[in-house]
Amino acid sequence: MANAGNHHQVSAHRGWASPDEHDDICRELAARIESEHPGWLVIWGPYSREFWAFAYLHVPSGTLIYAPDPETLLTGILETETQASRNH
Repeated sequence: MANAGNHHQVSAHRGWASPDEHDDICRELAARIESEHPGWLVIWGPYSREFWAFAYLHVPSGTLIYAPDPETLLTGILETETQASRNH
């Protein structure tokens, strides 16, 4: 399993968003990342407060990336895809 992130709390929008609004924003971000990266199932974990990406194409089976923010998750996805393309 790949872990692209560290374990800092997500701070985006916490200053003005209620917990429900924050979760809605994060779910929208996860959906956008998923639509831009075919082969990945991307979700926001409201309990873990992290983004999770499960690979199902183009990378080794069982690949999982989690991160506290979308930028770190994207970095992990891109690094994993690059490494997988080198191995093929």
